[in-house]
Amino acid sequence: MSTEEQSIVLRQAEGLVHTPLTSSCGRLFDAVASIMNVRQTVTYEAQAAIEFEMIAGVHSRSDRRDSLKWLDDPYPVVIDDNNGHLVVNLAPLLQAVASDAMDSVALPTVSRRFHATIARVVLDICERLKTSEELNLVALSGGCFQNRLLLHLTHHALVESGFDVLLHRQVPPNDGGIALGQAAVATASISSS
Repeated sequence: MSTEEQSIVLRQAEGLVHTPLTSSCGRLFDAVASIMNVRQTVTYEAQAAIEFEMIAGVHSRSDRRDSLKWLDDPYPVVIDDNNGHLVVNLAPLLQAVASDAMDSVALPTVSRRFHATIARVVLDICERLKTSEELNLVALSGGCFQNRLLLHLTHHALVESGFDVLLHRQVPPNDGGIALGQAAVATASISSS
């Protein structure tokens, strides 16, 4: 990212210009890919995230098996309990990634560590909810779980911790699944009228 581009981003962030709040994990992937200079602009949804996943270099079953050791070295993340609502503070993660970018840490290393961090965050939140809400069933859904590496790491971590995990098999985890659900609700409400 050029000095001019960095200046623009800083001005946007400081003035909250074109910086809507979001809870989308996809935007986090975009941000980290941008910090690591993988991609500054996209031409299709999830392009930066897809490229960032491919950089991790997990292409075979043995690669996936080997990837499980990455769960032991996540980036720092703070999860606060704000009056019963868990809030994930990503500032330490983003600072660590930015530090790795400045130190020219290899892209595959950052990608692997980032994916492991997100899997660990999901596990941590699920473990807290398991304790407070007595829940043991987890459904991995949402567009980010089209990312095979993230899905693999998260699924493994949850199963190893004793969770029952639901995965998509016939319906996609992204907007396609949401659209199908909306159609089912609409059909049911029309039928009951």
